[in-house]
Amino acid sequence: MKYDRFEPCKSCPYRRDAPRKLWAPIEFAKLLADDASQLGKVYGCHQERKLPLAEHRPCVGWAIDQKKRRIPSISFRMLLVQKIASDWLDKLDVKQRGLFRTLASMCRANGVPPAKLRSQS
Repeated sequence: MKYDRFEPCKSCPYRRDAPRKLWAPIEFAKLLADDASQLGKVYGCHQERKLPLAEHRPCVGWAIDQKKRRIPSISFRMLLVQKIASDWLDKLDVKQRGLFRTLASMCRANGVPPAKLRSQS
């Protein structure tokens, strides 16, 4: 998902000035049901449905609504953490010097034999 838009699209159903009834009533009913669920759902921009997945963006109107209420759905929180963690992880240097090569070698160096490692998994 791309995170490069900060305003809802012109036809975003969250906008008061957007055209009405672009969606079937059942779509709004599903939105209300998802919103009532603590797990919730992450909504993408409706204009990008036919684009490749890498080109999708979250619905800015929906994200603003989530932020306004200060209770983002669990699905949205997981997405936010995943994005933050992924950005951070990309900046880590896997060739960092002075680190143990593996988790098992770190444990062995700290007095935990390999047999003990296997029996506790």
